Amino acid sequence: MVHFQEYLQMRNFKDQSVKNYVSRLRHFFSYLNDELNIQRLGEVTPEIINGYQQQLFTATTRHGRPMALQSQAAYLISLKTFFRFLVQHDHILYNPTALLELPRRDRNLPRSILTKQEVQRLLAQPDLGTLQGYRDRTILEIFYATGIRAREMRQLDVYDPDISKGTLMIRDGKGNKDRVVPLTATAAEFIDGYLHNVRAKLLRGGPTDTLILSNAGQRLSVYCLQHYLQRYLPRAKISKPVTCHVLRHTCATHLLAGGADIRYIQQLLGHASLATTQIYTRVEISDLKRAHRKYHPREKF
Repeated sequence: MVHFQEYLQMRNFKDQSVKNYVSRLRHFFSYLNDELNIQRLGEVTPEIINGYQQQLFTATTRHGRPMALQSQAAYLISLKTFFRFLVQHDHILYNPTALLELPRRDRNLPRSILTKQEVQRLLAQPDLGTLQGYRDRTILEIFYATGIRAREMRQLDVYDPDISKGTLMIRDGKGNKDRVVPLTATAAEFIDGYLHNVRAKLLRGGPTDTLILSNAGQRLSVYCLQHYLQRYLPRAKISKPVTCHVLRHTCATHLLAGGADIRYIQQLLGHASLATTQIYTRVEISDLKRAHRKYHPREKF
């Protein structure tokens, strides 16, 4: 396992990704040992892999829900990578996962997209007269302006925004890729105000390049970002479930509705494949009904 971890690190996998791969493989090893009493990886056959895939399909989470297809695929991808590594380094003779097919992922419409009115109400909630309120408004403006992921938000450093150019550098995004995205004028203004009037007071003298700071002057966790967002929802009279990722979906949906080219949205969100971005072309039924009433010939009689 140590050699496999080094292999992943040499391929520039993030530390958390390496931990996830190892954790999923341990789950498979437990299956081999507990269910089949198999100790040697050379004994693993395609039939055993298929049996494991079936177990994942019928598995439930600690809350009693079926394991999501995305989670099943993650376990199987870890397995395929591991066995490919074993074959390449002559640890086993053949790859039992060579013909393994991953679950076909549903491309469902994002849920709980906020309306423009709901976004305006949400943005208006933080108290700009407090350090925390100004910081939280800055966070919300960045989320809505750029569609940034929560993990990418927490990784931002002070040299990533360029206020004069109105851009934001997102470093080491998904797939270890950097990208530069435009800021709205409002988001740039709030970042500038945060840097000049708020951040130094939150920093509490500690040495850090982190852009968005917690109340304790530390780099925020994804949990904290979600917590900050959640406390403003009731005040904004928003009852639908909203996460940081919903703000990402909302940004993309509003851009598309405003006429932005799908390839621009792909670049903004950092999607490797256009197919991932094209989910936003499946407009909400309310939009479809409005267009239908406006343009269908039978509606004009």
